[in-house]
Amino acid sequence: MKLKTFIVAAAVLLSSANITAAGYQTIIATPYDGEPVKINISDALNTTFDGGDMVFGDTANAKRIALVALKSIHFSTEGITGIEGLDDVSENVTIEDGRVALGNLAADSHVTVYALDGRAVLSAAAEGSYVIDFGALEAGVYVIRYNNRSLKIAVK
Repeated sequence: MKLKTFIVAAAVLLSSANITAAGYQTIIATPYDGEPVKINISDALNTTFDGGDMVFGDTANAKRIALVALKSIHFSTEGITGIEGLDDVSENVTIEDGRVALGNLAADSHVTVYALDGRAVLSAAAEGSYVIDFGALEAGVYVIRYNNRSLKIAVK
């Protein structure tokens, strides 16, 4: 058991230099009991060992995983955004071919698209329906705000 977790941990450390180049965005560590732990991969990601734990991140935002409880580690191309609690706005929203169509907007509606760093990348008055074309935007996660609602969109 200990040899297996050491080998898995060593594989994570040895391959971490190539993770970004391979297109992976997330490490998912699954314990034998409990919920999987998801860690965003970035150039600043530190992986260290403290006692019997593998520690991802800096001291302020570290995620600890006990090596003896570690069932598996795998890499994912899906990132995690940290955005929680966005409204369910599936009604009157259509997503197709890199475009998001918002429907049933009141006459005084305002639509704003934000990048995750807080920049407004699009802002417009709208009425009835409004189509947002994400084709010209960089890959990433955006938040659409309209009529006191929020919608998270991942652009690939």
